[in-house]
Amino acid sequence: MKGIGVVGAIFLAVILLGLFFVATTYTMTGKLPFMQVVPAPAETPQIQIQPPACDPQATVRPELRFAIRNPLNTSGVEYLTTTARIYSGDYSTSDSIPGSAFKGTLAGLSTGLQPRGSGFACDCGQIYTIVLPAADDTVTSKVFTMKCERNDNTIEVTTPEQAELIFNVYDEMDKAYVYEYQDSSAGTWSPAGSVWYSTTSNSTGKTIGQDGYYIYTISTKTNATAAVDRQYTDQRLYLAFDIAQSNDWQEPSITSPGVTITRVDCPTKIANLGYEYCYDITKDGKPLILEDSQVDFKIEQHAIAGVDPDDNVVIGFFTSGWYVSTIDAGAKLGVSKDDGAKTLVFSNMSIELDFV
Repeated sequence: MKGIGVVGAIFLAVILLGLFFVATTYTMTGKLPFMQVVPAPAETPQIQIQPPACDPQATVRPELRFAIRNPLNTSGVEYLTTTARIYSGDYSTSDSIPGSAFKGTLAGLSTGLQPRGSGFACDCGQIYTIVLPAADDTVTSKVFTMKCERNDNTIEVTTPEQAELIFNVYDEMDKAYVYEYQDSSAGTWSPAGSVWYSTTSNSTGKTIGQDGYYIYTISTKTNATAAVDRQYTDQRLYLAFDIAQSNDWQEPSITSPGVTITRVDCPTKIANLGYEYCYDITKDGKPLILEDSQVDFKIEQHAIAGVDPDDNVVIGFFTSGWYVSTIDAGAKLGVSKDDGAKTLVFSNMSIELDFV
């Protein structure tokens, strides 16, 4: 070849041969020869040390804080100042908490949560059962659990305030309201302890007659005039009748729209008050809530065969709740307390029907 000489020709031949080798290798393997992927140097892992979620050595010890709200207040947020009792362990499915589990108290605040550092100091990992005890004509009771799993454990719980009931009685046979003994007109709402006579008099009772019967409706609700945003029912609701000892009346028949009425054994305290027939009152599988909306119970009572009934009938509503044991620091659920007198947790809401 002219112009490039022998050395140039050799150099050009080497280049062409190299290109041929590369092309042939790529055609056969799909890869270029002598190429390597060099990995980037591994990054040094960054280790971050996080403080424990629940640190007993923290400047402010781990604690439980809670706000207690009245859910019936629709005009604003109303926090309650109930003093809660705190027990170590989970007793949420029990109806009795031993005094040995008692750890202390913590009062709710009208402003909501207790300030940080003013809650209940808790042990990391421990579950606590918290009892809001019942207070007659003040507040219903509640039980809930909290776990000490962070330095600051907070919750908002709801429990309604509690109130007494008022009543009205309607005679389904005369199609008229019944007089209560203090009222000058029939159909007036009256408190528990009232005595009801007839549709024509506030002093002379109803006459039934031999082998007779009586159909009437008792209406009840909380006294919204005395206290708003409250309910009577706490845990369970019972309806009880004191009629059998007179040997005048058969067991009553009771109905209420949408309500399930189940005959049960009377709790000891209710039986000791003279009631023979007791009924568990529920709606949709839960205790029927008696509040400021009227609830009607239609009742039919028949005289015992051959009897002209003239003995009065007493009808009472009872509700159970959580209370502080009088024996130790424990808490219990019941209609009555464990003191010697078996004091009712909530007052009996009863009325009396007069017969002649």
